[in-house]
Amino acid sequence: MKKLLLLFIVAGAVSQEKSEVTGCDSELIERSKEEGMRSIRYSEYPAFLLELWKCFGSDERNETFKKINETTYQSDLDNSKKLNSFTSSCAYCASTAVVIFYIFKLTGN
Repeated sequence: MKKLLLLFIVAGAVSQEKSEVTGCDSELIERSKEEGMRSIRYSEYPAFLLELWKCFGSDERNETFKKINETTYQSDLDNSKKLNSFTSSCAYCASTAVVIFYIFKLTGN
């Protein structure tokens, strides 16, 4: 567990670039506003959390968090209509198992 925490800290330190951006106008926050939270890679997540922490003092933080949540919700809604990922494979497998179970139950085998 300690190694995992250390890995996240190191990944955040490596991925975080020195910049003059203050408030809620950083690159990661802008990308999450436009594309949702799924656009942030795991290696960028610690740096993203640090930038969000810096954003707490800003006047526009409520609008920023609202925009990130709405964008993420909309992208999740769009992806749920497609059924083309791991979740859909799991759903197809489960529904097939239920249908086969009831077919065997009705036929008496």
